[in-house]
Amino acid sequence: MEEVTRFPQDPNRRRALLLLNQASYERMKYEPRDAQLLYDDESHVLKLPFEVSEELPVALQNIADSGLARPGLILVQSPFDPDTYEDASIAPHEFALAKHLHFSALCRHLGAKSVRVEHVDHKSRSVEDELSMKGGRPFVANGEIEAQREEIEKVKRQLHLHNEFSGGRPDVEAAERLLRVKGLWSDQIMRSLIEHRRDGENRLSLMKFVLGLSSESTNNLRIVGRISVPAYVDLSADYRRVSKQQHEYTVTVAVQF
Repeated sequence: MEEVTRFPQDPNRRRALLLLNQASYERMKYEPRDAQLLYDDESHVLKLPFEVSEELPVALQNIADSGLARPGLILVQSPFDPDTYEDASIAPHEFALAKHLHFSALCRHLGAKSVRVEHVDHKSRSVEDELSMKGGRPFVANGEIEAQREEIEKVKRQLHLHNEFSGGRPDVEAAERLLRVKGLWSDQIMRSLIEHRRDGENRLSLMKFVLGLSSESTNNLRIVGRISVPAYVDLSADYRRVSKQQHEYTVTVAVQF
């Protein structure tokens, strides 16, 4: 259990995780240049396998239960739950979906009758885009590009939700608590929705707006690009390329109360 006790309690010191097998981990400890990664302020190197027990930190238990305890992965901490992680290769898409679901829960707390997504937009920019603009050749296999497109289209389909509720009086305290617990208090649109639904005359009955789904995850994803992975570590994905991509999902939403 030695490595489990080394797992940082402070969520800010494990915003990204590099998962290694025992051989790679031991070699890293004795390579002076590589060993610096073991003392990074925001990322953590996790040796596998770790022993699953009742004393396991919640974050490690969640990783095990999600099937993510595999060497060669880089995991990114969710901006909405410091004990939840996603594979960095799909994290931008999964985090966009997560925020979308939190928004739907917010509307339910505020007494909404329906939440309808009218349009989904996705924009991305990467090193490959810049090369194309400059007349260069992107060094990405066609298979990888097609896989990215399929993932994006899948997420866009999932974002096209239409939820119906019975409606009711707004529970402003529950709505505010949701934003604070999920780290979404900085979202001005969500806060504005709460203010419009407070007790008083002339309360909001219909609101249409564009909601951004990607800004909260940006900082954690940038940490992946700073991780200097040794050449002898076999990664399961091209995380360097992933870290240089910027995905932005937005949804045009109509909320009726």
